[in-house]
Amino acid sequence: MLKCPGCSREIYRPGNFCVSCGMAFTGDALKKISFYFELTTDLSHLSKTVDIVQQDISSINTKLAAYEEIFNSEVKHLLDTKPTETVEASEKPQPDIPPQKPDVTPPPVKQPEPATDKRTKSSALEIRLGQKLPLIIGVVAIVLGVAYFIKYSFDRGWIGPAGRVAVAYLAGLLLMGVGDTFRKKQLENFGLSLFGGGIAILYFSTYSGFQLYHLFGAQVAFTLMVITTAVACMMAIVYDSKWLAVLGLIGGFLTPVLISTGSDQQIALMTYMVILNIGLLAVAFYKKWDILNNLGFFFTYMLFSAWFFKNYVPGKFWPTIIYLTIFYLIYSIAPIAYQFFKGDVGKNRGVVIIAPNSFIAFGFSYYAIKFYTSVEWVSVVTVFYSVVFLSLANFLYKRGKHERGAFDILISQSALFLVMTIPFLFSKHWTTIFWSAQAVALLWIGTRLKRKTLIYGSYVLCAVVAYFFLYYDYLLFFEYGTTRLTHGKSYTFMIIERYLKSFFVITSAYISSKIMAKDGNATVSSVFKALFGILLFAALNVEVSLFFNDYLPEAKAQAISVLWAIFSAVLMLKGFMIKSVIYRKTAFALFAVTILKVFLSDMSKMDVPYRIISFIFLGIILVVTSFLYYKYKDRIFEPASGEKAEKKDGKL
Repeated sequence: MLKCPGCSREIYRPGNFCVSCGMAFTGDALKKISFYFELTTDLSHLSKTVDIVQQDISSINTKLAAYEEIFNSEVKHLLDTKPTETVEASEKPQPDIPPQKPDVTPPPVKQPEPATDKRTKSSALEIRLGQKLPLIIGVVAIVLGVAYFIKYSFDRGWIGPAGRVAVAYLAGLLLMGVGDTFRKKQLENFGLSLFGGGIAILYFSTYSGFQLYHLFGAQVAFTLMVITTAVACMMAIVYDSKWLAVLGLIGGFLTPVLISTGSDQQIALMTYMVILNIGLLAVAFYKKWDILNNLGFFFTYMLFSAWFFKNYVPGKFWPTIIYLTIFYLIYSIAPIAYQFFKGDVGKNRGVVIIAPNSFIAFGFSYYAIKFYTSVEWVSVVTVFYSVVFLSLANFLYKRGKHERGAFDILISQSALFLVMTIPFLFSKHWTTIFWSAQAVALLWIGTRLKRKTLIYGSYVLCAVVAYFFLYYDYLLFFEYGTTRLTHGKSYTFMIIERYLKSFFVITSAYISSKIMAKDGNATVSSVFKALFGILLFAALNVEVSLFFNDYLPEAKAQAISVLWAIFSAVLMLKGFMIKSVIYRKTAFALFAVTILKVFLSDMSKMDVPYRIISFIFLGIILVVTSFLYYKYKDRIFEPASGEKAEKKDGKL
């Protein structure tokens, strides 16, 4: 086997670096390693081929033996039934008949039916139940029996408190010894179950000595339970039993609960949780037991939540934030490290805890920061979380693991916390600007990396931006009333912010349509174009109505009608230029609405001079539209470039 020159450990897969020590392989060394693994792969394929050939030879031999038996029995039968065939017939001259090849195809041999009948299945089920169910119930019964013995002896006064606890410890150690003996005698599952029952009795014995009989203090009880946890985890590695490690994990997290005196010992508790997590995750990393990651995450936040809701006060802010950040980092980095070095990053069983870990930690951080200082400082946490996730994603990307599911989770979490940062860090009316820029960035990254998660996230963020821009921003920040197209302030109120926000939001929709068109997704590109048109049309209506409301209110209605007519004409011209029937139909619909507005609404409200201007301008626009149809009539019958491609493919 190949060994790394840096750490002398086995190189068990091709790559640019050693997975154990990180030493980089370059030049001839990399070529030789790759060639070695190519040879091992070829040898494996050849071995499989040899096995198949041997199986075929064995099958042919079986068929030949069956045919020999059939042939011999038929010959014997012929000899027995016709022993004295007439010689005369044999002496007659026979015509030359070419010898016929005998049919050597053996009759089909009836294969024995596999023994998978109901009786066999029933027997297998009976064996499984007979092995496991009584064993589990028996171990639980032994633990309960020891507990009841302690209680009964206490009620009867047979043995003193120290004697009862000593007997319980002795029973636990005895059960562990018996379990180890059975394990060595090839009864592994049976022995491990007894050993785990002994571990449970040791935990109960320590709890009894501390809480029930007060034989020793909290420090001694804590030390004994830590030793029991360490023994369980160590023997889990020796026995290669993850369920023994799970038992140790549960006992380790229950230790602070079992020895609790009611007083708040935050530093001791949190330090113990950090050490316990690091130890258990080391075991999980070494033995590839990702269940320890998930259970450790669950019990860590359960214990932290119990302490937080009972004992947290703003005076404990800094220790709480520090330990909470440590827990967040452990369960953000450990699953990636575990999956990257020990498992398949594409299997997301371990990395799925990354998202709930970040949200739980952020929730506690938000609450603590809000009541300790101000909400703006929450942005420090969101930026920190975003940087952590982005760094982990960059780590996977540089090592060629960006095609795996973990990369999507990390990038999505980084983008999400960056989106959450904006409302905390910046003034409210800048939020939509930053969100629109982030939506475009997410879409661009998603199309470049071919990650649907990022692309869909961009869609959602674009929808949120459009909603905030049309309703939230105009109604609350700019104080624009949609019912009467009026403004609570002057036209110049927050005009810079209003123009900047309109520019960024509308431009982001346009850029998004170009990105999707370049990516080859014409349908989504059309949706973004429609969104661009809607946002532009809405912004122009707002600005025109606000301007005329302040400076020429009597002409506001016809000014909006003129805007609609111009917008329709531009849409019509664009429809002819790019040969788009959708643009032309939209322009016709807006023309129809504009005409109805002018004749049914504007005529009764506007003065004669403005009525004249409105009709003349509308008439000119309609005449120009008619001219466009005359000039570009040939383009109506020519399909757009996208439609031509579809016809070539037979889709139309």
